[in-house]
Amino acid sequence: MKNLYIILVILFLFPVCSSAQANYKAGYIVTLKGDTLQGFIDYKEWDRSPNQIDFVKQIGQATSDVYTPKNTKAFAINGLEYFEQHEVAISQGAVDLAHLSTRIDTNTKTNTVFLKILNKGQYVNLYRHTDDIKTRFYILDIVTNRVEELIYHAYYTPNEDKIQYVKRFQFQLQYISQIHHIDNKQLGRRILNANYSEDEIKKIISIINGGDSKQYSTPKLFATRWFAGGGFGISSVNFRGHTPLANALTSSTITPKIDFGIDLISNKEIQKIVFRGDLVLSVNSHDLLTTSMGTQTGLVTNEVNFTQYNITLTPQVIYKFYNTANFRAFVGGGISVNFSTYNRYQLVSKYSGFPDRVTNNYPEFEKTWISFPIKIGVVMKSNFEFSFCYVPYTVITNDVDFSGAITSYQLGVNYFFGKK
Repeated sequence: MKNLYIILVILFLFPVCSSAQANYKAGYIVTLKGDTLQGFIDYKEWDRSPNQIDFVKQIGQATSDVYTPKNTKAFAINGLEYFEQHEVAISQGAVDLAHLSTRIDTNTKTNTVFLKILNKGQYVNLYRHTDDIKTRFYILDIVTNRVEELIYHAYYTPNEDKIQYVKRFQFQLQYISQIHHIDNKQLGRRILNANYSEDEIKKIISIINGGDSKQYSTPKLFATRWFAGGGFGISSVNFRGHTPLANALTSSTITPKIDFGIDLISNKEIQKIVFRGDLVLSVNSHDLLTTSMGTQTGLVTNEVNFTQYNITLTPQVIYKFYNTANFRAFVGGGISVNFSTYNRYQLVSKYSGFPDRVTNNYPEFEKTWISFPIKIGVVMKSNFEFSFCYVPYTVITNDVDFSGAITSYQLGVNYFFGKK
């Protein structure tokens, strides 16, 4: 239990450690005066449009400069993300089912924000902005130099028990194509059938802009990575309740394990959160012994020697709280499904002056059981992972009179195939 408390304290401190983490990538800043500053930007997983960015001219600089939409015209992370600053009206009506109003919410607020560039061309620029409410798309007409939101509403009508959608953005796109004399029947049909999605709107804007259209698509950031490795583990078994093995002395040997699996990485440039599928083959050996003094039988000893062979499947989440090019530290956890088989074991009870009593397959262990591992570790030079895994007290018997539980500790080394 003491070890569990230590691990929980470490987990509690991880957010504090991670607050100082930076992931600088080459990029540039365009100031309000139009000056371009080359350097490095702290690249984060921007599920929401960023409100500020940290910029340094050189890696290792002691302090960073903070840039916001108030003092920045544009910024970019080379080859990944491009943003421009604009003052825009931002619609406030939700479109997710959990927060729909019962009428069209046309409220807006005006703010200066960073808009992500999706497409730039001879007639129209396309942008995206995301906050806690929803994702919106904006267009800038090159002729009028005015940025406006492509409007999309959703609301719920209780009387009809129906969700209504208002797709004003379709008429806005039709108008843009008409004023720029884009006579294309196929484009007209595409607009009328369009959903409010990035892929569909980007295709429409690309057709309107023609051959001069430039896409600012973020390259594919999702990646998979296979790994294989091995290590060693040590475990202990404890019995409680009405059983001859209650509070038995247990001796465990260090036993091997083989590990392989796959990582699913949402953003390979950051690798902050990784979803892992893990398959582990392991062996646990245990010698259990109890002694007591009977009133009639004298000294009594109960002994069980058993070996547990495991196949463990573990879906888990890995969170990297410290991330550099050559060193990453992480913590993880998940749910393990364990499939176990056992050798032919028996409980041997020895009484002074009496024959031994042998009970086959006692105690009876579960062949399938669930555990909740906690893991910490480091990845060095991208391809080698060293980890420590702790599996808390987990019951592996199914008996109304007693319980037997296993606690284990594992050290492992994995090798990743490929760079990401």
